[in-house]
Amino acid sequence: MFVKKLYSQRDWRWRWRRLGTCWSTIGKYGCVITCLAMIRKKTPIWVNTYLRDRGGYSRGCLVNWSKLDVIGLDFDKMVTRKPQRPCIAKVYTKSGADHFVILYKNDKMVDPWTGKRGKRTYRLAGKYYLIK
Repeated sequence: MFVKKLYSQRDWRWRWRRLGTCWSTIGKYGCVITCLAMIRKKTPIWVNTYLRDRGGYSRGCLVNWSKLDVIGLDFDKMVTRKPQRPCIAKVYTKSGADHFVILYKNDKMVDPWTGKRGKRTYRLAGKYYLIK
């Protein structure tokens, strides 16, 4: 699951678009779908549209992990121990806000906020979402 094409959720092409059916935007809260877009090799707009139109969100704009098949991904499970394979990891920002990144076993990450690859700078929250 090494991603080549990096995206930022704040990219001008999609940052202002609504996330799912909520009033929140991809730019502000679209970290999970931006991670999924990089893994799937699609844009966050594409992932958002497919999840929204095919029941992939719960409560309007929360990704329903068990429905990732609607975008062609196979969700394995959520674990609480850091896995020895790439995953989407829940982290905490410096302000304590929830955020999600693509995490590699060597503690490198892809951050959808910046759209850059680098060393992990966030505190791990202990939830790791594994994609087959």
